[in-house]
Amino acid sequence: MAGKGLRTADDGVVRFALPGKLMVAGEYSVLRPGGLALAFAAGVAIEVDASPARNTEDGLHLVRRDTGATWDGEAAVPADLRFLLAGVRAGGLTAGSIAAWAPQETGIGEAKQGLGGSAAAVVAGLLVAHRLRGLPIDRDRFVSAAVVAHAAEQGGRGSGYDVATIALGGATLWRVDETKGAAVVRGHATALSLHPGLEIMTGFTGNSASTTQLVGRALGALTLAERDAALEALGRPVAPLVAALSAGDPTAMRLAADDANDALRRFDRLTNAGILTESIESLLATAKGLAPCRVSGAGGGDSVIAFDVVPGSLTALETRWRSAGFSTRRYAIATNGAIAEGCRESDVPTEKCAT
Repeated sequence: MAGKGLRTADDGVVRFALPGKLMVAGEYSVLRPGGLALAFAAGVAIEVDASPARNTEDGLHLVRRDTGATWDGEAAVPADLRFLLAGVRAGGLTAGSIAAWAPQETGIGEAKQGLGGSAAAVVAGLLVAHRLRGLPIDRDRFVSAAVVAHAAEQGGRGSGYDVATIALGGATLWRVDETKGAAVVRGHATALSLHPGLEIMTGFTGNSASTTQLVGRALGALTLAERDAALEALGRPVAPLVAALSAGDPTAMRLAADDANDALRRFDRLTNAGILTESIESLLATAKGLAPCRVSGAGGGDSVIAFDVVPGSLTALETRWRSAGFSTRRYAIATNGAIAEGCRESDVPTEKCAT
């Protein structure tokens, strides 16, 4: 995110960009207490330009520059602005002008690549509210407020890992402490140290998928007893994969990634949710024996993420994927999330805001 840090002009205008997330492991398992998920903050999912109101009577004015959606408080909230507004309201902001947009390369609609645009919008709105109101950011309260707001806007469904990763940046291990129905209301995020030679790349299926719909379909196919057992099984490969990534062990990484993909296949067969599509399976098969790969996010579309510490393996995989007709993108882990961007530059000369 070099050059994309938060800036506050003399007139109070706030400008920043936030990363998206790449889900590495845990996906549906974080819909139960004790569930674990691993994700990387990467790329840029949303950029924001916000101005304080001249007076409180001005109210809120929101716009998505990439889609043209606008809202001034009078009509129904456009779908493209719902999550941004949810974050703004969670932060108690009642007046101001906010423009947001996703970089063109991340895509929108059916072409979005699974970076967690809705989660990034909620986190961005909450960060805007803190900055325009002049509020200090408490790490745990900020993450908790964003997690709850995001789940509420998704109809009471949400795992929290995407919000936590975008808020904190880096590589994040998310552990669920408490759920309410299909929504996480409290969790704990741990920042992870990764091998410095780790490289990351995604292969994009060409179509997006609705996380909310997939979660509803998968959970609706199971009884409560079946659900708990199935979600617990999905979480088992997370700890071995975290250990392999931290150690930079390519063989262990590949084995753990394969185990996680197999667990997701079993879950998909159990629920008949349509998680591993033909395109996803093709991406995984093409990478077999070359680099560790995981279905990124809820599946059904979006991307497969490849990661390795072996020089040249992702370059070879990139050639294979592109020859098969898939698009690819390289990523670096974004060390700064919203928490760091919410701190004054004089307070935080390098990375994350201390709590």
